Amino acid sequence: MPQSLLTDLNLRTAKPAAKPYKLSDGGGLFLLVKPTGAKAWRWKFRLAGKEGLFAVGSSQEGACRGVRCAGRAAGGRPLD
Repeated sequence: MPQSLLTDLNLRTAKPAAKPYKLSDGGGLFLLVKPTGAKAWRWKFRLAGKEGLFAVGSSQEGACRGVRCAGRAAGGRPLD
């Protein structure tokens, strides 16, 4: 497990910018912050040698811990 995981405070204080940006949570899981202010969890992984991107949900749907569990349960090998 990565040493610097995102906290709920990091999620609440993430502000929109001119371009979308990512806040990494490790193991391929990241929070995408869009210019509109929307925050979405994404999980980047490899399955059968091909890269994939799984939309886990929005930041309002669950806390960090729940999203980490959902992303890991989806299968595949996480990208670091």
